[in-house]
Amino acid sequence: MSQTTAAAVQPQAPATPGAYHYILTLQASLGSGFQVFTTEGTHTPAVGWTRADFYKAIRDGIVRQHPELARANTIFFDLQPNRL
Repeated sequence: MSQTTAAAVQPQAPATPGAYHYILTLQASLGSGFQVFTTEGTHTPAVGWTRADFYKAIRDGIVRQHPELARANTIFFDLQPNRL
């Protein structure tokens, strides 16, 4: 008689904050038209960061590189854990 042994299922470790994926789109009125700027990427925030802190850090980084977007309107922002 053969005997089958079920493998023990190991519980997964609790999820850590880990990396987040973001997309931010800004629109600015420049002269006679508009400029739309979209950025995306991943970032692991410092412990204690809020969604607002994350947004501000991304936006401030864009404005440092593109000062003309300092008064731009946010038309899209998404922040999700970077996992499937």
